[in-house]
Amino acid sequence: MKDRTKVDKVLDNIINVHREIGIMEKFESGAEDLTDVFLRVMESSEFPFLLTNDNIKAVILDMLVAGSDTSSSTALSEMIKSPNVMEKAQAKVRQVFKGKKKTFDDKKEETNINGLTISLKSKVLVNVWAIGRYPESWENPEFFIPEGFENNCIEFTCNHFQFLPFGGGRRICLGILFCLALLTLPLAHLLYNFDWKLPQGINAKDFDMTEENGISAR
Repeated sequence: MKDRTKVDKVLDNIINVHREIGIMEKFESGAEDLTDVFLRVMESSEFPFLLTNDNIKAVILDMLVAGSDTSSSTALSEMIKSPNVMEKAQAKVRQVFKGKKKTFDDKKEETNINGLTISLKSKVLVNVWAIGRYPESWENPEFFIPEGFENNCIEFTCNHFQFLPFGGGRRICLGILFCLALLTLPLAHLLYNFDWKLPQGINAKDFDMTEENGISAR
Protein backbone atom coordinates (compact mmCIF):
# COMPACT_ATOMS: atom_id res chain seq x y z
CA MET A 1 0.00 0.00 0.00
CA LYS A 2 2.87 2.37 0.83
CA ASP A 3 4.53 1.81 -2.55
CA ARG A 4 1.19 2.24 -4.31
CA THR A 5 0.71 5.61 -2.62
CA LYS A 6 4.17 6.73 -3.74
CA VAL A 7 3.47 5.72 -7.34
CA ASP A 8 0.13 7.52 -7.23
CA LYS A 9 1.85 10.71 -6.06
CA VAL A 10 4.38 10.45 -8.90
CA LEU A 11 1.58 10.08 -11.45
CA ASP A 12 -0.34 13.00 -9.92
CA ASN A 13 2.80 15.11 -10.19
CA ILE A 14 3.20 14.24 -13.89
CA ILE A 15 -0.37 15.37 -14.59
CA ASN A 16 -0.06 18.54 -12.48
CA VAL A 17 3.16 19.58 -14.24
CA HIS A 18 1.44 19.22 -17.62
CA ARG A 19 -1.49 21.31 -16.39
CA GLU A 20 0.80 24.07 -15.10
CA ILE A 21 2.66 24.34 -18.39
CA GLY A 22 -0.60 24.95 -20.25
CA ILE A 23 -2.44 22.39 -22.35
CA MET A 24 -3.83 24.62 -25.11
CA GLU A 25 -0.57 26.51 -25.51
CA LYS A 26 1.27 23.24 -26.17
CA PHE A 27 -1.51 22.10 -28.54
CA GLU A 28 -1.32 25.30 -30.60
CA SER A 29 2.48 25.13 -30.75
CA GLY A 30 2.46 21.45 -31.72
CA ALA A 31 4.50 20.49 -28.66
CA GLU A 32 1.95 18.39 -26.79
CA ASP A 33 2.62 14.80 -25.77
CA LEU A 34 0.23 11.95 -24.96
CA THR A 35 -0.49 13.21 -21.44
CA ASP A 36 -1.38 16.64 -22.85
CA VAL A 37 -3.78 15.04 -25.34
CA PHE A 38 -5.59 13.16 -22.57
CA LEU A 39 -5.91 16.32 -20.47
CA ARG A 40 -7.21 18.28 -23.46
CA VAL A 41 -9.82 15.59 -24.17
CA MET A 42 -10.80 15.49 -20.49
CA GLU A 43 -11.41 19.25 -20.37
CA SER A 44 -13.22 19.39 -23.71
CA SER A 45 -16.97 19.01 -24.23
CA GLU A 46 -16.57 17.83 -27.82
CA PHE A 47 -16.12 14.17 -26.95
CA PRO A 48 -18.97 11.81 -25.94
CA PHE A 49 -16.97 10.03 -23.25
CA LEU A 50 -15.65 11.07 -19.85
CA LEU A 51 -12.00 10.90 -18.85
CA THR A 52 -10.84 11.16 -15.25
CA ASN A 53 -7.47 11.65 -13.61
CA ASP A 54 -7.50 7.97 -12.66
CA ASN A 55 -7.99 6.98 -16.31
CA ILE A 56 -4.99 9.06 -17.36
CA LYS A 57 -2.86 7.75 -14.51
CA ALA A 58 -3.74 4.19 -15.50
CA VAL A 59 -2.51 4.77 -19.06
CA ILE A 60 0.70 6.45 -17.89
CA LEU A 61 1.37 3.64 -15.43
CA ASP A 62 0.74 1.05 -18.14
CA MET A 63 3.27 2.80 -20.37
CA LEU A 64 5.85 2.77 -17.60
CA VAL A 65 5.52 -0.79 -16.35
CA ALA A 66 4.04 -2.79 -19.26
CA GLY A 67 6.37 -5.63 -20.11
CA SER A 68 7.83 -5.94 -16.62
CA ASP A 69 4.66 -6.92 -14.80
CA THR A 70 2.15 -8.41 -17.23
CA SER A 71 3.98 -11.64 -18.05
CA SER A 72 4.78 -12.57 -14.46
CA SER A 73 1.32 -11.67 -13.14
CA THR A 74 -0.41 -13.68 -15.88
CA ALA A 75 1.76 -16.73 -15.25
CA LEU A 76 1.17 -16.49 -11.49
CA SER A 77 -2.59 -16.08 -11.85
CA GLU A 78 -2.79 -19.13 -14.13
CA MET A 79 -0.82 -21.22 -11.62
CA ILE A 80 -3.02 -20.04 -8.75
CA LYS A 81 -5.99 -21.38 -10.71
CA SER A 82 -4.16 -24.71 -11.19
CA PRO A 83 -2.76 -25.78 -7.77
CA ASN A 84 -1.17 -28.96 -9.15
CA VAL A 85 0.87 -26.90 -11.62
CA MET A 86 1.79 -24.49 -8.83
CA GLU A 87 3.05 -27.33 -6.62
CA LYS A 88 5.23 -28.77 -9.40
CA ALA A 89 6.69 -25.35 -10.23
CA GLN A 90 7.37 -24.59 -6.56
CA ALA A 91 9.09 -27.95 -6.06
CA LYS A 92 11.36 -27.35 -9.06
CA VAL A 93 12.25 -23.80 -7.99
CA ARG A 94 12.90 -24.75 -4.37
CA GLN A 95 15.10 -27.64 -5.46
CA VAL A 96 17.22 -25.40 -7.69
CA PHE A 97 17.47 -22.62 -5.09
CA LYS A 98 18.19 -24.99 -2.22
CA GLY A 99 21.11 -23.75 -0.13
CA LYS A 100 22.91 -20.43 -0.40
CA LYS A 101 24.01 -19.64 -3.91
CA LYS A 102 27.62 -18.55 -4.16
CA THR A 103 28.16 -15.02 -5.43
CA PHE A 104 31.12 -12.73 -5.94
CA ASP A 105 30.40 -11.32 -2.48
CA ASP A 106 31.49 -14.67 -1.06
CA LYS A 107 35.07 -14.27 -2.25
CA LYS A 108 37.39 -14.39 0.76
CA GLU A 109 40.53 -13.19 -1.01
CA GLU A 110 41.60 -10.96 -3.86
CA THR A 111 41.34 -12.40 -7.38
CA ASN A 112 43.58 -12.06 -10.43
CA ILE A 113 42.02 -12.00 -13.91
CA ASN A 114 44.40 -11.75 -16.88
CA GLY A 115 46.96 -9.92 -14.80
CA LEU A 116 44.43 -7.53 -13.25
CA THR A 117 44.12 -7.77 -9.48
CA ILE A 118 40.58 -7.51 -8.10
CA SER A 119 40.79 -6.54 -4.45
CA LEU A 120 38.67 -8.19 -1.77
CA LYS A 121 35.06 -6.91 -1.65
CA SER A 122 35.52 -4.86 -4.83
CA LYS A 123 32.46 -4.06 -6.92
CA VAL A 124 33.25 -4.61 -10.61
CA LEU A 125 31.29 -2.77 -13.31
CA VAL A 126 31.74 -3.45 -17.03
CA ASN A 127 32.22 -0.23 -19.02
CA VAL A 128 29.81 -1.02 -21.86
CA TRP A 129 30.03 2.58 -23.10
CA ALA A 130 33.78 2.27 -23.69
CA ILE A 131 33.47 -1.21 -25.23
CA GLY A 132 31.11 0.13 -27.89
CA ARG A 133 33.60 2.87 -28.76
CA TYR A 134 36.80 0.81 -28.83
CA PRO A 135 38.84 1.98 -31.89
CA GLU A 136 40.24 -1.49 -32.59
CA SER A 137 36.71 -2.87 -32.96
CA TRP A 138 34.97 0.09 -34.59
CA GLU A 139 36.01 2.55 -37.29
CA ASN A 140 35.20 6.14 -36.30
CA PRO A 141 33.28 5.01 -33.19
CA GLU A 142 32.19 8.54 -32.25
CA PHE A 143 30.23 8.99 -35.49
CA PHE A 144 26.78 7.64 -36.36
CA ILE A 145 27.54 5.12 -39.13
CA PRO A 146 24.86 2.38 -39.09
CA GLU A 147 26.19 1.07 -42.41
CA GLY A 148 29.12 -0.27 -40.40
CA PHE A 149 26.92 -3.21 -39.38
CA GLU A 150 26.10 -4.27 -42.95
CA ASN A 151 29.35 -6.12 -43.63
CA ASN A 152 30.05 -6.88 -39.99
CA CYS A 153 29.46 -10.26 -38.35
CA ILE A 154 28.97 -8.70 -34.89
CA GLU A 155 25.48 -9.31 -33.49
CA PHE A 156 24.12 -7.64 -30.35
CA THR A 157 22.07 -10.73 -29.52
CA CYS A 158 25.10 -13.04 -29.45
CA ASN A 159 28.24 -13.32 -27.37
CA HIS A 160 30.14 -10.75 -29.43
CA PHE A 161 31.64 -8.59 -26.73
CA GLN A 162 32.46 -5.65 -29.00
CA PHE A 163 28.86 -4.46 -28.74
CA LEU A 164 26.74 -5.09 -25.64
CA PRO A 165 23.64 -2.87 -25.55
CA PHE A 166 21.69 -5.66 -23.83
CA GLY A 167 24.52 -7.38 -22.00
CA GLY A 168 25.39 -10.95 -22.93
CA GLY A 169 25.54 -14.57 -21.92
CA ARG A 170 23.00 -16.18 -19.62
CA ARG A 171 22.18 -12.83 -18.02
CA ILE A 172 21.38 -10.96 -21.23
CA CYS A 173 18.55 -8.43 -20.83
CA LEU A 174 15.16 -10.14 -20.49
CA GLY A 175 13.42 -7.25 -22.21
CA ILE A 176 15.41 -7.46 -25.46
CA LEU A 177 12.50 -8.68 -27.62
CA PHE A 178 10.12 -6.18 -26.00
CA CYS A 179 12.58 -3.38 -26.74
CA LEU A 180 13.14 -4.41 -30.36
CA ALA A 181 9.39 -4.56 -31.00
CA LEU A 182 8.86 -1.09 -29.50
CA LEU A 183 11.86 0.34 -31.36
CA THR A 184 11.73 -1.04 -34.89
CA LEU A 185 8.00 -0.87 -35.71
CA PRO A 186 7.34 2.71 -34.47
CA LEU A 187 10.61 3.91 -36.03
CA ALA A 188 9.69 2.33 -39.38
CA HIS A 189 6.28 4.05 -39.30
CA LEU A 190 7.80 7.41 -38.39
CA LEU A 191 10.33 7.17 -41.22
CA TYR A 192 7.69 6.01 -43.70
CA ASN A 193 5.07 8.65 -42.95
CA PHE A 194 7.12 11.76 -42.16
CA ASP A 195 10.18 13.70 -43.29
CA TRP A 196 12.39 14.72 -40.39
CA LYS A 197 14.84 17.61 -40.09
CA LEU A 198 16.42 19.78 -37.42
CA PRO A 199 14.61 22.95 -36.32
CA GLN A 200 15.50 26.04 -38.31
CA GLY A 201 18.74 27.58 -37.11
CA ILE A 202 19.93 24.43 -35.31
CA ASN A 203 23.03 22.63 -36.61
CA ALA A 204 23.75 18.96 -36.05
CA LYS A 205 26.71 19.79 -33.80
CA ASP A 206 24.45 21.96 -31.62
CA PHE A 207 21.76 19.28 -31.19
CA ASP A 208 21.77 18.63 -27.44
CA MET A 209 21.55 14.94 -26.53
CA THR A 210 22.61 15.33 -22.90
CA GLU A 211 20.95 12.80 -20.61
CA GLU A 212 18.53 13.93 -17.92
CA ASN A 213 17.06 12.01 -15.00
CA GLY A 214 13.30 11.62 -14.81
CA ILE A 215 10.33 9.74 -16.22
CA SER A 216 9.17 10.03 -19.82
CA ALA A 217 5.38 9.88 -20.06
CA ARG A 218 4.90 10.36 -23.78
